[in-house]
Amino acid sequence: MIHMELPRRQFFIEKRYTWDKVLDKWFNNYKNGVTRYYTERLIRSTAVLEPWLDDHLVDFAGYLYDFEGLEQRVKEFPNIKFIGHGPHFWNNLGAQLSPKHTYQQGDYQSFGVIDKLLNTYSNFFCDISGYSGWIALNRNHTQTKIFLSRHADKVFYGTDNVFLGQREFIKSLSLGSEIESKIFYKNIVSLIF
Repeated sequence: MIHMELPRRQFFIEKRYTWDKVLDKWFNNYKNGVTRYYTERLIRSTAVLEPWLDDHLVDFAGYLYDFEGLEQRVKEFPNIKFIGHGPHFWNNLGAQLSPKHTYQQGDYQSFGVIDKLLNTYSNFFCDISGYSGWIALNRNHTQTKIFLSRHADKVFYGTDNVFLGQREFIKSLSLGSEIESKIFYKNIVSLIF
């Protein structure tokens, strides 16, 4: 499993007081990162609170965020099955990227590097179980139908986030029972056995 996430600065504060908890929620909104992005830009433009902000930001190095390096490994080791997953991975479902979002938002018209890798390499797969997969698939339902139909043999459904309603969402796309059964269980069974 290849979990891809970009490096970023994460806000860290000891949560001793109610205000600390409010700031933590404000800066670390895990759903999309927009709050942190704009607030940090505002603070840096004023320079008054910049030292305070720098004291509370810690570097998160990210991991496995280099698609060129990933492609080289996939090519170099054709007998190893690679399964892509994670925010940076799913952000690249569409070709248009915005640096302000931890999880990309909005519509897209053309597919990104994930589509290319799935088309090119027989040992490359993807997993839609996480929140990042959920967000990516919900950005454009028409493109999602095309993507899931095109890569029906290479998409794995995971149950670690069943509360999101992914199963119901996939069924609502009317992909047909054969594609649904591949995504829900046949693909993972064929990978394991």
